[in-house]
Amino acid sequence: SNLRTKECVKDWAEMRAIFDRFKDNGVRFTINSDNPVFLGTNALKENVELLERGILSEEDVLTATGYARETSFIHKKR
Repeated sequence: SNLRTKECVKDWAEMRAIFDRFKDNGVRFTINSDNPVFLGTNALKENVELLERGILSEEDVLTATGYARETSFIHKKR
């Protein structure tokens, strides 16, 4: 969604550079979607796009998903 709005990231090369910088410096990140209806996407589509473009590996996606679960305010009752 950051690419679709052109407000934060200008192109896929810049997106790759951002994620590479995060990973090189041990910055935790998650993949989210700001407004699925307006932007026509969701977190799954965003993850697939990043995988298909080789920006993130399967391991990166699984790690990011784990971070999202850890930090979510929605917790499963045990």
